[in-house]
Order: sequence, then C-alpha cells, then structure tokens
Amino acid sequence: MQIKEKIKGRIKGRIKGRIKEQTEGQIERHPLRPFMPDDARLLMLGSFPPPRERWCMEFFYPNPQNDMWRIMGSIFFGDKMHFVEQEAGVRFRYEEIKTFCRDKGIALFDTAIAVRRLQGNAADEHLEIVERTDIAALIEQLPSCRDICCTGGKAAETLAESIGEWQKAHGTTSPVSLPRTGEYTETAFAGRTIRFWRMPSSSRAYPLPLEKKAAAYRQMFETTDRKRVEVAAAVIFDTGGRIFATQRGYGEWKDWWEFPGGKIEKGESPQEALKREIREELDAEIEVGGLLRTIEYDYPQFHLTMHCFSCRLTNNHVTLLEHEAAKWLAPAETGTVKWLPADKEITEALAQSGGPDRHT
Repeated sequence: MQIKEKIKGRIKGRIKGRIKEQTEGQIERHPLRPFMPDDARLLMLGSFPPPRERWCMEFFYPNPQNDMWRIMGSIFFGDKMHFVEQEAGVRFRYEEIKTFCRDKGIALFDTAIAVRRLQGNAADEHLEIVERTDIAALIEQLPSCRDICCTGGKAAETLAESIGEWQKAHGTTSPVSLPRTGEYTETAFAGRTIRFWRMPSSSRAYPLPLEKKAAAYRQMFETTDRKRVEVAAAVIFDTGGRIFATQRGYGEWKDWWEFPGGKIEKGESPQEALKREIREELDAEIEVGGLLRTIEYDYPQFHLTMHCFSCRLTNNHVTLLEHEAAKWLAPAETGTVKWLPADKEITEALAQSGGPDRHT
C-alpha cells in the first residue's frame, strides 16, 4: 500500500508540474467583475488575484493566507477573526464581507485585467502586466469617490502610470508622485482631485506584522471617513485688479474673511453653483471665467474641496444678504484681513502673481 501511495503521489506531482509548465507564461484575464457600490467613497486596488486553486471565495483577496479581511476585522470589529469561518478549513464569510464593503462605501478591483504569471503564484515580482485596468473609467462610475487605495507596491506603480497617462492626455499640470507606504499624495485624475494612497500589502509575504498593517489602514480610514464638502468660490475682480472679499457674520468662523460662494448641489456644475450662490449671498449677477485653482483643505470636522474661479460682476449692484461686511482689496492688501484657512491659499497665490491670470 505504501508503494502504491508513493507512486500515486509521484504521478500527481508530475501532472501538476506539467500543468504548471503549460500555464506559466500564458495570458490570464481577470476572473472577477469590479465591485462598485453606487455611493462608494474609496476604491481599493490590488494587482491581480492569485491562482484560482488558492481561493476560498469568489471575491477579492480570496486567499485564506492573505490578511486583508483579518485587517478589516481588526479595525472595525476589534477581532481579526471576525470575517473568518474556520469550520471545515479556513474560509472567509463572503456575504458578510460584501455587506460590510457596501455599508462602508468601499469599491474593489485590481490594476490589471490581463497578466502573465512567470511563476505559479500571485507575487508581484512574478506578474507581468499585459493590460492595465482603465481605472479612470472606474472612477467616472463612482461620483462620490475621492480616494484610491493601492494595496501593494506593484498596484501603486501601475496606478501611477495610469494617472500619468491620463494627465498627459488631458493636459493637466498636476504631476503624480508615488506616495510612501502608509501615506497619500493628492493629484488630478479622471476629472477630479483624488487622494492616491499606497498601503502595505496584505500578503503574509510582506514583512510587517498584521497589527502594524492594521494600524496603517486604520489611519487611512480615519482620513477617508471624514465628511467631504465640495464648494465653488468666486474670486471677483474689478477693472483695476482688486478682489472682492466678504466677512462672515455667523458660525464658528464669524468675522473671518472669505470669497463668496458655496456648496455645489447635486446636478450642478461649479459655475452654475457660483451664479446661484452669488444671487443668494449678494443679490448680484456675475460672469464666471477660468478656474484659478482647486484647493484641498482638511478642517477638523471635514475635508474641503474648493474650486476657485476668476469672476467679474456684470453690474455694480451688490447687497450683502448673508455677510456682515465686504471690501475691495488689491492683491498686495490681502494680508490686511484674517482669511479662512482654505481661502488664504488663494490670496497668497494672488499676492505672488499680482492679480488675475486666467480670466476668460
């Protein structure tokens, strides 16, 4: 019996070896569809799934030896085994994971849709990318998404290449830089400003204890879970190059100075929002010119995205309906009032340039 079992084992080993020889180097296409909750705020991207024989579920990060779902259990439930089912072998709780991702606003896919495996595993160094994912197209389907998280070095490098190509094709002057592990960089991509996160790989081959990986991901989620507010601001110039500043008369930032404008409502363009807000705040009509700059600023309670446009009044009629004061300031005079932190970044740029440069 022992001899027969040894022979069977040798035969199986030879068959597996031949299959490995035949499959290595062949083009393999992604077996899963993107997981895309409508209100997703975060897109998580790996490089490519492991060989199917290593899966324990039909979803992302399916290898029971990968710690992604243990990391999520540790962060959000205080138990790294929350998503792990140990009966009849280690498996992940597939339906619970999908529900969790929907509830948290997490979309999932990978940076490649076709690869060659140079060896029979999913290690980054053994993957040759044949075709990258059209990540810009994914982002365009996720209107609330402003954060992209790459769960490993190869995924981050591939995303950086995709962002660079998109920026070149669209004439964007916001160069992308590869973030350090556990950190993010802000850049223009797919028609918006995104935070590009590079996180530790959840593979056990990555030399970092699970607890430290969980700490890095926890810090990321503390940032991405912060409320995001998108507004448009009118930098109104007169014929002499002075700008129109308004002083808040309410709330936590009462008496601070700002550019008029406000929140962009659903279905509005930033320019449409500006015209509406100026009517509501100043009872005035404006002509909206070019985009001066988009400011990204973290206030204690929320993250602000502020699109600042060069504007001019179509007449001289202004009535303060919400602010307590207003004044015209030359670029060199902007430092004489106390600006809201995000607005101050625009005033400093104007002071350096001496005035408007993109009014159309």
